[in-house]
Amino acid sequence: MAVGYSDGANIAGSLLFHYQDALKGAILHHANVPRRGIDLPDLTGTKVFIGAGTDDPICPREEFIELKRLLEKTNAAVTIHWKIVDIN
Repeated sequence: MAVGYSDGANIAGSLLFHYQDALKGAILHHANVPRRGIDLPDLTGTKVFIGAGTDDPICPREEFIELKRLLEKTNAAVTIHWKIVDIN
């Protein structure tokens, strides 16, 4: 199991994208898609939680959605939680 925020989440995500048995699960806060254009391993049985901000200035909403979709294609069980920030 890995837990990461930002760069740490990207490192954990990269492990998921490259190695089938690297992690049994991951909690990724504000992660980007670590790599595009590669064949991803089968992650059946791997649970992944993605914590995302609706107005993240560094990582747009589409990035989180793409990460979720890519991981779902590997058969990972993916949950995404959106944090809505109200600065008013």
